[in-house]
Amino acid sequence: MVYIVIIFSLLSCLWANGIVLIDGSGSMDGFFRTKSIYQISEKVVRSISEPAEIFVFVSTKKDVVDFIAPENFKLKKLGGYTRLKKALEKALEKNPDFIVIITDNIPTGEEDLDFIELLAEPMVKAIWALPVVTEFNGKIYLPTSNSDILYSSIGNLRLLGKTKLSKIYHYHGKRGLLIYILAISENFYNKSYGKDGADRLREALLKQGIKDVLLVKPIDYRAIVIRPEISEMKIRSAIDSLRNTCPFINIPYLPPGGKLSCVRQNKLMILPLGPDKLLFHVPARLKGILAIYFSIGTKMPYVVISGSNPCSLGVKISVDSLKITLNKSIYSNRKLVELLNIAVEPPELIGELAMPSEDSIGWNRFVYRLSILKSPIPIPWNPIKLLKVLFSGPLRIGIGFKINIIIPPEVLHTAEQIRKKWFSDDISELDKIYCPKDLINYFCRDTIVVSYNIGM
Repeated sequence: MVYIVIIFSLLSCLWANGIVLIDGSGSMDGFFRTKSIYQISEKVVRSISEPAEIFVFVSTKKDVVDFIAPENFKLKKLGGYTRLKKALEKALEKNPDFIVIITDNIPTGEEDLDFIELLAEPMVKAIWALPVVTEFNGKIYLPTSNSDILYSSIGNLRLLGKTKLSKIYHYHGKRGLLIYILAISENFYNKSYGKDGADRLREALLKQGIKDVLLVKPIDYRAIVIRPEISEMKIRSAIDSLRNTCPFINIPYLPPGGKLSCVRQNKLMILPLGPDKLLFHVPARLKGILAIYFSIGTKMPYVVISGSNPCSLGVKISVDSLKITLNKSIYSNRKLVELLNIAVEPPELIGELAMPSEDSIGWNRFVYRLSILKSPIPIPWNPIKLLKVLFSGPLRIGIGFKINIIIPPEVLHTAEQIRKKWFSDDISELDKIYCPKDLINYFCRDTIVVSYNIGM
């Protein structure tokens, strides 16, 4: 397997448009001994299907990073520092289309914040983060501030010695690696992700057995989904969830057996939300309240919307561009619209559906209720019109409008299930990836604005 990677590296450097960087710091020792690091890099290169130069990056001095070809790399050349930012800066000097960084994500000092800040720069068009766990058999370095009692619970751990800042152990078992794939050029970004939001790179990686592929940048309007909620059971469950969390919020229940037709004053109904005209029938002399339920979530099961205050999510939703069509000729359409006094109340948060979804919409969905109000038609003085009002069937009203959703970046987070599965802020959890930051929340810097035309 090592020879395949070396041969690919030698051939691809002749026409390479990408760079693969393998962390060559001392904490990576066991990955090189088991050769698992080369197996993973081969899978990634095969998925990208673009020629790339492969280097092991090593830092033996504070501000110096050397790139070493795999065929020239020896374990004795492992560096004493992890300089992720310096390695990325050096790779960017070559103007590549893409950069792959394979690391245990354990930087030196404050290097982690500097590195992530560089990733957040506009020159990096997109970032895929690939968490993996693979075989390790070698040295690890753990802080001396932690107790030996804690480390003794890890298993397969043997003390070898210590330095001023850490203790050196031999560890044999599973360890976490994080693979960053960075789209630098517009061409690679469009080919791998593109304006249509089709994550082709993710699909290619899945075929190589890399199951969790997290697109952490960009998270934009293409990630947001609005969908109708027409299940009374789900609506009740969502209301119960918010009531339990925020008992001071007064949220009325839907009456039993809600139907897809208008009902009497102060009663609610369920109506599906979609691109077609919203058609409903309403008796001309009754005041109607039409309740439309919908939820917002994300297409990505690893991204959730959650605010610091669950009772006030921070997402702003408004409705405009109201259009109404009618089927009656008692009055002119324009006059009838005025008489009906149809209005759309701003959507209000009524609950949360916090459950994994089979349709790949995010782990949580927040449910909103949008109410459309109608006044009764006044009794006309004209006898002919009066008879028409009294004996005519219900009005058929078509409604169209636009829903505008504004999502601030601070409410987007990595799903808890994903964080617990792969990441930890404790460096001693060896089978997880050290990551003190929420990657999704950290890279989301811009407010997401998305609009949906309903019945227009």
